[in-house]
Amino acid sequence: NRAMLENNDHSVRAMTINEGTGMDVGKADKIAAVGQSGREPQRQKDLEEEAQDDGARDGGEEQPRKLGEAFAIDGLLAGGVTPEVQRALDGLSGQIEPLRAELELARGRVTRLQEEANMHPFLPLPNRREFLRELGLVLSHQQPGSVPPALAIVHFSGAEAIRIQAGRAALDGALQHAYSLITVVLGGTDVIGSLGGNDFGIILLAGDPESVTCKRADLTAAIHDQPFVWQGVEYRFNPQIGFAAITGDVMPERVLETADRDLLSK
Repeated sequence: NRAMLENNDHSVRAMTINEGTGMDVGKADKIAAVGQSGREPQRQKDLEEEAQDDGARDGGEEQPRKLGEAFAIDGLLAGGVTPEVQRALDGLSGQIEPLRAELELARGRVTRLQEEANMHPFLPLPNRREFLRELGLVLSHQQPGSVPPALAIVHFSGAEAIRIQAGRAALDGALQHAYSLITVVLGGTDVIGSLGGNDFGIILLAGDPESVTCKRADLTAAIHDQPFVWQGVEYRFNPQIGFAAITGDVMPERVLETADRDLLSK
């Protein structure tokens, strides 16, 4: 009975060593056998330390990944890719790059078309729609108690006669000439745009009555005193100018109508 108890004690001890250190069963059996055979304690201790060292190496070192096992890098699945799958992915990547380039070109075209849609066909200034949008922004940013800006409409009477007598190219040249005359008179903070046809719109941030009177006189003199010359023939414009104060309680179209009525009254 005593021998049986000793055998059971060594078996339990071997199992405890195996579960605590991760050693293989063979080394645990060796330790148990040494204990049963009554060999010297030092030999049994050496076997136990060797088994513990093996268990530590098995638990601390990175085990080699099995073939085909997948792992993740930055949330992307990697590893475990067969050559066939890799070739398919490379093919898809080759197809995506041209599509990405085409998308960038398409975005560039859209941006360019949007810009062109807001500009005059051949003059470097905004068209009517974009000009009224700018006028709306000025209206929405009015400061209480400040001097309101002013809107000016400049009409070039006589431009249609140039069109009839000299053709479309001559009219385009006359409008370019008129645009250059206006920009010379305008200040750095003034905004000019096309209202369509032979009409130009100007937003004057300094819209007090004195400034408006001076601006009207300067525009009239500049346009009248410098005739347009086409193929040796001079064409003199008779500008008509109307003004309206820009206040924050009206729509841009209403300000435009007020300036147009002032133009007709002159």
